[in-house]
Amino acid sequence: MLTFNVFAAKPNSVKDLAVMIEAYIDSNNKKVILNWSHDTNTYKYIIYKKLVSDSTFGSPYIELNKNITTFTDSLSPGTIYEYQIERDAWDYWAYGYIAVGYDIPPVHYHGTCLILCDDSVYVYLEDLLDSLKLNLSGDGWKPFIEKVPRTIDFNSENVQFTKSLIVKFKDTHTDLKSVILIGRVAVPYSGSFAVDGHSPDHDGAWPTDVFYSVFEGSWTDNITNIKSDNPRIINLPGDGKYDQTILNASSLLEIGRIDMYNLPAFQENEIELLRRYLIKNHNFRNSEIKTSDSTIVNDFFGLDYREGFAASGWMNFAPVSGINMISNSHLRDAVKKRSFLLAYGCGAGSFNSVSQTVYTDELASTPFNAAFSLFFGSYNGDWDSEDNVLRATLAAEPFGLGTMWSGRPFWFLHHLAIGYNLGYSTKLSQNALPDIYPAASPYARRFNHIALLGDPTLRLHYVKPVDFVIAEKFNDSIMINWSGNFNKDNVNGYYVYRSNSIHGKYILLNSQAVKDTFYIDIYPNAGINHYMIRVEDIQYTASGSYNNLSTGKISNSIFFNTVTNNNLINIFPNPISDYLNFIISSEEMTDFIVTIIDLNGKQIFNKEYKNVLNNQVYEIQFLDENGMSLPSNIYLINFKSNNFNVTQKVIKIN
Repeated sequence: MLTFNVFAAKPNSVKDLAVMIEAYIDSNNKKVILNWSHDTNTYKYIIYKKLVSDSTFGSPYIELNKNITTFTDSLSPGTIYEYQIERDAWDYWAYGYIAVGYDIPPVHYHGTCLILCDDSVYVYLEDLLDSLKLNLSGDGWKPFIEKVPRTIDFNSENVQFTKSLIVKFKDTHTDLKSVILIGRVAVPYSGSFAVDGHSPDHDGAWPTDVFYSVFEGSWTDNITNIKSDNPRIINLPGDGKYDQTILNASSLLEIGRIDMYNLPAFQENEIELLRRYLIKNHNFRNSEIKTSDSTIVNDFFGLDYREGFAASGWMNFAPVSGINMISNSHLRDAVKKRSFLLAYGCGAGSFNSVSQTVYTDELASTPFNAAFSLFFGSYNGDWDSEDNVLRATLAAEPFGLGTMWSGRPFWFLHHLAIGYNLGYSTKLSQNALPDIYPAASPYARRFNHIALLGDPTLRLHYVKPVDFVIAEKFNDSIMINWSGNFNKDNVNGYYVYRSNSIHGKYILLNSQAVKDTFYIDIYPNAGINHYMIRVEDIQYTASGSYNNLSTGKISNSIFFNTVTNNNLINIFPNPISDYLNFIISSEEMTDFIVTIIDLNGKQIFNKEYKNVLNNQVYEIQFLDENGMSLPSNIYLINFKSNNFNVTQKVIKIN
């Protein structure tokens, strides 16, 4: 590992090279209280603040003296603010980040996700890929899948084919946001530099998935001439491997790779390991497997390296779990016995290990109970290698859903605590410049090797979904019913969505979550309708709270014919003010029940009528139980007897 100069004034520990931040929300007074870790070498703190949508932090927000480790600020509900805290100490600096908010509205739609699957494994994964598409639809994505050529060894033509497919798809789907690579999708290579410091033996081209998400700038292949002892990373002019080590344009898409090729340490074959990952992915999204909220950091480099690699873990995990929920126990043993949401480990490395932390052969034979992990060691950041330890975490069980090589450079994951997906953090980390997102070390920013192994659409937290959804015709409407093991007081409610295709974009039908477990769609699409229900609950983290949604459960498909006949009942006027009249056209006297509900399913009127005469006019007052006028809205009035069951829409205008 390439070293840097030691400190003149040494930190007490690597923790001091990170500002660990957590937030307490005082919603009554619309305040946030930030607390952070202290370092005795500090001489001042500088706080920066921005909206999460802003690209830079700008000028300092406030400067605090060395003894202050808390700050109270105003915030508006529903808005995410991002804070950077800079600790100035003697001879070194430390940084921390947090994205803060409360009552953050749910995200109903993320954008389009393109799945590129190795064509030779597709047939063996088809059932699980279909499940993945349903889960993506259920999480607010519009998924598409394309098959691409299986590419065992480097093949520049297949790299170009895959890139051109992404470019064409992006041109026709302007909201394309994420790309998932599954199987042996062609691996781009670029660069001439051993990022881990092992020169000359590791100098050369490294895997460069970010190539698939950069659409500007240049990728040249006429300069680099590296003749490594490892033929895989040799980079010569005109060989299809690019010259660039540093990106000259920004990554625009969120890319993640799921690749189980060349993992002989596992008894299972490539197909079995891919299926294992997709099953884990499904189970995690649907809360069938869960970890604790704890995180863990293990550091076997310490202060011998000025870069403070493990500070990447301390800095990122505090906003997720809180400062006191970060364990520093021995990760190698801990993940076999306890579960962790996030894990970080660094130490001397090889392609298949991080010393004293994680080993491919152990991942193949013992439990790995970390959902998402960040590791750093020599050689293993070059992940397209036999039994690579980063890819091996994805093949492990029962967890292992996403892995990053964090230390050169640091990653930035703090947005995950407020509901963002892994791909967002990946793209941010690929694009982050040291003057915008500084950290203990500025080294390797925007280098070509920065990549996510795993599904970029995954989030940290998922709500348990409903058990089933049934859609049935209800006169000139469609009624949707669902069920789950929920107490009404334990969830915020439910959102209802509709699409004309099971994998299409689902349109939100109710702007406010409903508490009841049924919903009436009074304007169904003509033709096929699919309905989806998502549970809403409040997710609390060390960064505040946000309204979190479950993976959606999708109903049966139902065909709706717009032609109806309601001549039996005539209601007038329509629209109405405070009174409604109705006439029953029936040859005989009849008994029936009239029920009126609003669009959220709340019953506001229910009355039984006896011996109703043909063409007799009856009046209903449109008032609430206190005699007050009901709000302007669309209401459903249902007439039900032994002989008929008719529902009509009524528009009320005050």
